[in-house]
Amino acid sequence: MTTSAKLAIACAVAVLPLTAGAVSSDTAYCSTLSKIYQKTAPKHATPSATVPVAMAQCQSGSADHGIAALEQALKNNGMVLPPR
Repeated sequence: MTTSAKLAIACAVAVLPLTAGAVSSDTAYCSTLSKIYQKTAPKHATPSATVPVAMAQCQSGSADHGIAALEQALKNNGMVLPPR
């Protein structure tokens, strides 16, 4: 194995924990946004289709897509977003 191949593998291995941490952090934040929306959304209001889709994305591991939609929905309801 060449030195550059060894270096590339070492870099990839070093980055994996950082990527996994970001994913779990995004998933936790997405879950928090979902819970806030569920607690604060008016019970009589029907959410736009984007909210249930965003919540499903949070649960399925596509938090990056769900976060943007949930943040917007909360802002539209006058909520202050929690720290990320």
